[in-house]
Formats: sequence, structure tokens, C-alpha cells
Amino acid sequence: MIKIDNGQRTIEISANGEIRHWSYDVLLIKLLAEKLEGEHAMRTKVDNKEVLLPPTDGFLEGFAVALQERGFEGCTIDAAFRVYNIVNAQFRAMYGKLAEQIAEEIAQKPPSLIARLLRKITGA
Repeated sequence: MIKIDNGQRTIEISANGEIRHWSYDVLLIKLLAEKLEGEHAMRTKVDNKEVLLPPTDGFLEGFAVALQERGFEGCTIDAAFRVYNIVNAQFRAMYGKLAEQIAEEIAQKPPSLIARLLRKITGA
């Protein structure tokens, strides 16, 4: 059985002695970051491999504004940098775990009729 959650996360924010919480969807923030990475030319090719350059101040300023528009009140460039790194790590963890679950699910299922026929035809 494959198990998923809704992708919602919450960050506790301390600003000027006040504690607030901001909830967000990991995938939506990841897609927002990727859009801004493209707009700020942070993706380039080196030896025919795509490389992601470190965030620029322009990217972080734009990301901070975009996060504010999505409910992160008073988001600073520093906070945007932290959210960027947190969301990238959360995305990798969530989708890496999902890929593992899918591989396990496939491994547990009996071979399909097509797979059995292919083995019979090829003698494998």
C-alpha cells in the first residue's frame, strides 16, 4: 500500500518577540521557487548537465515577496533563503519516499500477464 500525506507543512516564525505560524503546500512553494529560478537565470548547463546556481539577491527578494503574497507576513530575504532550503529538502524527502514506496509495491505484485508472456517469448 502506498501512503501519502497532503503535502502541507507549518513553520513557526519568531519575529520581534512574536511567534506566528505559516502553513504552506510543499509542491506549490517548490514550483514557485523553480519558476523564479528560471526568471533569475539560476539554471545553466555545464558539460551538458543542468546545474542550479546559488540563489541571487534578486531571486531571494522576489521569493520573499511571493511568499508574503502566499501568507508569510513580513518575510525577509533571510527567511526566504531558509524557506527555499527547507522546501527543497522536504520535496526531496517526500518524493524520494514516494518513489521507494512505488518500487516496493511493484516488487510485491505478481508478474503481469504481459511480463509473463514476454518472458515466455524471449525465453528470459
